[in-house]
Amino acid sequence: RRGRPSRPRRFAPRALPRSHSPPNRGLAAGAKAMRWCFLGCALAAAVVPVACFLSTGAAGGGQRLLLQQQQQQRRGGALHMQNPLQTLLQVYGQAGRKEGRADRRYLLLTGLPLKPYFERRTIRTQISDDVYLFEQPQGFFNVTIQTRMVVVRLQSGDLWVHAPIAPTEECVRLLKEVGGEVKHIVLPTTALEHKLFVRPFSRAFPGAKVHAVPGQWSWPINIPFASDTVLRDGEPEAEWAAEIDQKLFSPPVIGVGPANEMVFFHKPSKSLIVTDCVVYVPQDPPAIVPEEELVESAYVDDEAGAPAELRADPSLLSTAEKRRGWEKMALQILFLGPAMESTFRLISSRLLVSPVISTFVYSRVPESLLEFVDRVCEWDFRQVIPAHFQAPVRAGPREFSAAFQEFRSPPAAPGGGQPDQPWTAFVQALQGLTPQATRPPEYPKEDMKTLSFIDEFLTSSGIAKGS
Repeated sequence: RRGRPSRPRRFAPRALPRSHSPPNRGLAAGAKAMRWCFLGCALAAAVVPVACFLSTGAAGGGQRLLLQQQQQQRRGGALHMQNPLQTLLQVYGQAGRKEGRADRRYLLLTGLPLKPYFERRTIRTQISDDVYLFEQPQGFFNVTIQTRMVVVRLQSGDLWVHAPIAPTEECVRLLKEVGGEVKHIVLPTTALEHKLFVRPFSRAFPGAKVHAVPGQWSWPINIPFASDTVLRDGEPEAEWAAEIDQKLFSPPVIGVGPANEMVFFHKPSKSLIVTDCVVYVPQDPPAIVPEEELVESAYVDDEAGAPAELRADPSLLSTAEKRRGWEKMALQILFLGPAMESTFRLISSRLLVSPVISTFVYSRVPESLLEFVDRVCEWDFRQVIPAHFQAPVRAGPREFSAAFQEFRSPPAAPGGGQPDQPWTAFVQALQGLTPQATRPPEYPKEDMKTLSFIDEFLTSSGIAKGS
């Protein structure tokens, strides 16, 4: 009113992170509304649909539940679909009843079946004088692989930590045994699963700086994130510039947020350190995968399930049974659903792009991807260290480039014209003579059914842009 001073607007102060990327202004209104929906009813609107989709076997995570229901139906019993939220709580409860070591305890309850929930084993491996690998299990329902943290001792004696894992007492003790002080914690990607442990890890080592790739975000809720510096393409920090170089993959935004990843080249060990861009699936299961899960996976297709003696003592599992369980588990991880057993030969013992990353990200931005790959291949690396599956992998620029061959256009016909049938047949004949590890894999359409369904849904709903 006139003559009366206006009352100041009250607002809650917002704590800004020490360093942050500008918000993505290009988010569609539907994506914003979806995030608020998830925020308001995280369990009812997010966990139930996701858990329902996965627990029915579409992503392989609840394949045992689906099989049991099918068996019950064949026997004439009443088919009862358990509430997916109840299933999730049951999984949490069963995991919480397991007895374990106190130094491996770590609580991770995200509202999604991201496991382990209460305990994480850590395995440390030294691969060179100054490079160490730390592995912990990472799973979703009944499938598990390892997530890997890379630790480099710099010439100064300080420790450089790439993609931190859960700071359990065991993990912290193994890290301190390496010697040196943790000075740099690097978040190399915008992927949520690698972002989960950055803040707890930095609390365990408060004297370290946090360095993150630009464009940090998370979905369905944009979790606040603080870092000391934002990593820059081709401009490593002065503290490690003499030993470690870096290059950024930052494609155009194709969905609700960026899909950025920074890769690093450790010059003394000639190691290419990556996160998710490539993987190498071994023939045998990693030591970090629990044997009881291999038992379930090996006999998931059998109506009677695993033999009672194996369920009681998983250590009795034979090498052949372990491999069979691992093959099915690896296929579920890479295809988000059951796949033909013969497909394992296409994905194993070679450096390749995960079909999940290929379908949802790389197929939409092939030009940006190949430009990034060619830049990475300028480094003279001799081994690749991914964050999942096997590492280190003996591979150089040639093998790394071959992993992305599926995104390259077929060779042009002589004279620059349209490829005719004889020329196409000639190219295919040459491809047949090349080793399998350098040829792009051709997956059966049946194996790609789940990925294709999700991809079509994301595109049709406007959550992601089309290829």
